[in-house]
Amino acid sequence: AFEQLLSVRMSYFGDKNTANIHQTIKEDVYTIASIVSQDTFEVISGFVTAVGGGISLFCIDWKLGLLTLTFMPINCVVTSIMSKKNFRIAYKSIEKHRAYSEWFGDTINGIKEIRLFNIQNFKLNEMKSKQEEIIEISKEQGMIQKKNEQMQMLLLQLLSLLIYLLSGILMAKNNITIGGIIAFQTYALMLTEPIVSGLQLIFNAA
Repeated sequence: AFEQLLSVRMSYFGDKNTANIHQTIKEDVYTIASIVSQDTFEVISGFVTAVGGGISLFCIDWKLGLLTLTFMPINCVVTSIMSKKNFRIAYKSIEKHRAYSEWFGDTINGIKEIRLFNIQNFKLNEMKSKQEEIIEISKEQGMIQKKNEQMQMLLLQLLSLLIYLLSGILMAKNNITIGGIIAFQTYALMLTEPIVSGLQLIFNAA
């Protein structure tokens, strides 16, 4: 980050102070680190497991396999909607944090003038107001994160319920055994869990 900062165009520094630049670097490094993490590589390796699980599902029963695969586009649509909301809030959060850092840097640089004109209380109230804005956005981010998690959990539970209902119908017609149902549930988890983890990663990166 420091190396890039040394080579960036001078116009970048025109409307930014030290605190603002430091906050921008910290956010960028954190974002990259959160994407390129152990979880990312676990999701990538999990997709190999998902392919094997998907093939196994259709080997046991194509109807149940098809039902499980319908989970994927529905989940993708839900994640896409939630990711767009998360992106808007995250963008607002970044802008508020950068604005606060810029204000903080200017305030520290002008500390002599603040004391000279005796406006410490005004600056304290200004800081509280800016921090409250950041806290409110953080709450919004937390809420959208929890909503996404709950939606994913609800979809998984709904899928599990539908699999058991369809399995019961097939078992009544002697088209599948209890052992087949148990094996199917195992392979269904092998397929769905990496997909859910991957979508969660996309949501966090959005």
